Amino acid sequence: MPSPAQVLARSQPYAKTFIWAVLVAAIVYMCAGWFEWLAWLRLPLALASPVIYAWLLLLVIGFGREGTGSIPQGLFGAAVAFVGGGAALDFAAILTGMLSDPTLEHETNSFALALIDAGLLPLVHLGELLFAVLPPLLILLLLAAFLKHRETLLALAREAQPKTAGQFIVAAMGSKDLIWWQAIVNLKPDAYANYCNFMLLAFYMSPASIYRWYTGLRWLDVMPNAAEAAAVIALILPLVVYFMWLWFEWKRETHH
Repeated sequence: MPSPAQVLARSQPYAKTFIWAVLVAAIVYMCAGWFEWLAWLRLPLALASPVIYAWLLLLVIGFGREGTGSIPQGLFGAAVAFVGGGAALDFAAILTGMLSDPTLEHETNSFALALIDAGLLPLVHLGELLFAVLPPLLILLLLAAFLKHRETLLALAREAQPKTAGQFIVAAMGSKDLIWWQAIVNLKPDAYANYCNFMLLAFYMSPASIYRWYTGLRWLDVMPNAAEAAAVIALILPLVVYFMWLWFEWKRETHH
């Protein structure tokens, strides 16, 4: 079985490419959506979206294949039910909206409007259905990759020789020097930092899917309008759970 250092060396190129691809794509798409002087980018970006998603999926699969751990079937099955349930609600809402407004007269998404203006309305419908499936698939592949690499992450964090649970968490967040602020602003061109960034993001996405449940239940009118509260919970809860998991692993190791 390869050592943690070997797993890191083999998998971090996937992690680095994925992290920077997501970061750059997020910035470009947000800027194109917000600024009218970049409106000319909306059509090509809309057309490129499935290709970008396919590339991200391949990167995650490549990272996951380098992992040496097993995937707990019960935990992963629960994640599939949770993420899939939210996706099903979202899919139902999208399909209902398409049937009630087939010409998308009330569409507000700037990228969808760019496709409509170009006479590509069928692609908008296809894209809505496609992107009800692709994000949940990416989230589940990220979780599978995290689970296969979780023991490697813990082993690499222990190699930094932390003395406290806080130092162990900081090490697992990407700071081999055990400096807390490095773990927060962690965009160093460093293999270990890339690996830890990917692992945090891979874990983060599953609990954050709680927001998809909110939007779905809101569509069914069984949830009060609390978008801000749901967004805050979806942003904070994954970090809390991640820190609790690392703290538990530290305590479990120190009691052995």
